[in-house]
Amino acid sequence: MKNFITLLAATMLVLFLLIGYSTNVNSNLSQNIVRLHVLANSDSEDDQSLKLKVRDAILEQSRTDFTKKEDVKFQLDIYKDIAEKIVAENGYDYPVHVEYGNFSFPTKNYDRFSLPAGNYDAVRVKLGSAQGQNWWCVMFPPLCFVDGTTDAAYAESKLRSSISEESYDIISAQNNKSTPFTIKFKIVEFYGKISGRDKIYAKTQ
Repeated sequence: MKNFITLLAATMLVLFLLIGYSTNVNSNLSQNIVRLHVLANSDSEDDQSLKLKVRDAILEQSRTDFTKKEDVKFQLDIYKDIAEKIVAENGYDYPVHVEYGNFSFPTKNYDRFSLPAGNYDAVRVKLGSAQGQNWWCVMFPPLCFVDGTTDAAYAESKLRSSISEESYDIISAQNNKSTPFTIKFKIVEFYGKISGRDKIYAKTQ
């Protein structure tokens, strides 16, 4: 019985430490990264094409919108106006809703790093019924520009300076194949998958 209690206590301590570690990493990433999330009206070819046009226009605007994360939430009305203009120019009258919040995302793999599943601050743009396939990326630091004009080295250095060294090592571990950090990534990823809960901080009218 004594051995069982000792084993149980040790297991609970390890679990507590893992939860604390995962919470700190998820919090660090969430507090310093903003993602853009665009949801199409439907999965039709036209609606998916419209989604990408809205995405491109908002990303182009966001190049000069802000220099720090806190600026993003103050641009929601601008992003809504841009989206509504693109929708109208393409012959649709879908309603557009734009909100800023903390949303649950699955794991996302990029060329040089991976973001574990978890909650991240994001600008979410919903077109029409928002029932179609969605698209997302890292909006700040500027890692998701699609036309190739954003300098990758600059974007990566901005990311490195925005998050803790531990967090950076974890999200880049998928590429450098560092076993200890790959294991940590899996732990953070698992925690993120089971702990997500959406929260909306601000939205357009």
